[in-house]
Amino acid sequence: MSISNPLVSIIILNYNAGELLLNCIESVFKTNYDNMEVIVVDNASKDQSHLKCKEKFDKIHLIENKENFGYCEGNNVGIRQAKGDFVVILNPDTIVATNWLTELMSAYNIAGEGLYQPKILSLYENNVIQSTGNMLHLFGFGFARDKGIPDNNQRNKIEQIGYASGTCLFTSAKVLKKVGLFDSFCSYIMMI
Repeated sequence: MSISNPLVSIIILNYNAGELLLNCIESVFKTNYDNMEVIVVDNASKDQSHLKCKEKFDKIHLIENKENFGYCEGNNVGIRQAKGDFVVILNPDTIVATNWLTELMSAYNIAGEGLYQPKILSLYENNVIQSTGNMLHLFGFGFARDKGIPDNNQRNKIEQIGYASGTCLFTSAKVLKKVGLFDSFCSYIMMI
């Protein structure tokens, strides 16, 4: 199923992220995909990073929560406001490549409905992998596959993973309607 240039809602949850938030948004606006909305949900930051971000990037839709709702409910606030056919949950300490959305959309067009994540590299260590997909250990806890190993262009093909990382999670609005939002009682996500 191929969809040509649908609206993608990018939700970035902020809590005192400082310059990381500004760097993240700057990289998002360098994306070569042009049909997107950027929603910054602020979880009652004290560092004013969300206001600096809105001042620098007036195109963002800023939602200011009066309290810190945590990861799950904070992202749910953004998802409820999203207008896109597709939704991305993106952490503010992330820098994206210019073709990231094009690649995620391409994977969707090939593989169909699901939860997707890209290969995630370390922000602080050059070419070191953070995750190539999360997996479940035999004893039930999750872990990031390939974390800490050098990136030598391995795992560059679409493949099934245990579950997608909340660092950068891509899915369709249809999937979210089907499976529901994040569990608002959790401060982290566990998707199986």
